[in-house]
Amino acid sequence: MNVETMKIQLEFSQFVLHKTLEGLEPADTYRRAGEEGSTIHWLLGHILDSRDHFLGHLGIGPVLDAADRYRMGTPTITAEADGLPHARLMEAVDESYEAMMVGLDALDPMRFDEMVPWQPGSERKDKLGRLLPGLISHETYHVGQIGILRRLTGCGSAFG
Repeated sequence: MNVETMKIQLEFSQFVLHKTLEGLEPADTYRRAGEEGSTIHWLLGHILDSRDHFLGHLGIGPVLDAADRYRMGTPTITAEADGLPHARLMEAVDESYEAMMVGLDALDPMRFDEMVPWQPGSERKDKLGRLLPGLISHETYHVGQIGILRRLTGCGSAFG
């Protein structure tokens, strides 16, 4: 595994995320494309929760303890009263990106074979060096979902 490659992928994911959110009002992030499914707000919190979990493996810890409200299996958030204020969530997503970059810079490659929990509270474990590419793939998937939700909720394409 090449940490520099992972950092480039994370940087690109963060760029696309910001570009995709450009021009959206906070209220847009609470809209669903139908009766089922996630909202952009929940997906942002879910990305944060995933990053926070990985930051724990890097010895940095979570950026925001409340991110577990966005863990896999939790109900989507359709109103600001149900989750974090939009502005605070966006700040935390950006803080988690910066913390990930710092943590990855400091990551000792000797730790790649260390077995760590796959997700919070899980007995399933995997090698730290395998979880990082998984985190990046997971995040990329959800950033793509945000782009699709943007269109499906009537906000148009972020990329023209």
